[in-house]
Amino acid sequence: MREDRKVKVKKTDGCTIYCVGISDKFRIKQVSGNEFIIQKQFKESETKGYLWWKDTHTLHEWKRVDKNGQKYYSKGIRIHISNADRFKTYKTLDKAIKWIYDFNKYPIYH
Repeated sequence: MREDRKVKVKKTDGCTIYCVGISDKFRIKQVSGNEFIIQKQFKESETKGYLWWKDTHTLHEWKRVDKNGQKYYSKGIRIHISNADRFKTYKTLDKAIKWIYDFNKYPIYH
């Protein structure tokens, strides 16, 4: 495993954050008694105004990710493409943590 892809665990007041590599941050959310989902922190920048009135705001949002690590998307009008069928709910906390560690391993380029 490459050095820059190690998983670092940070414990905060509200949750445990799993840092993968340089910029990927994941957390696990329990939605019921035995259902867990994985969320990833996405950074989105918004710029308003022109020239010297220009102002940029950066938002950090936690969004649920599918089994490939991508947030929800929906494209198309007549032909509809979505990743709604790829979202997975985990039965135990250990299985959700295992997915994060497995996400860290791939892709491997040969």
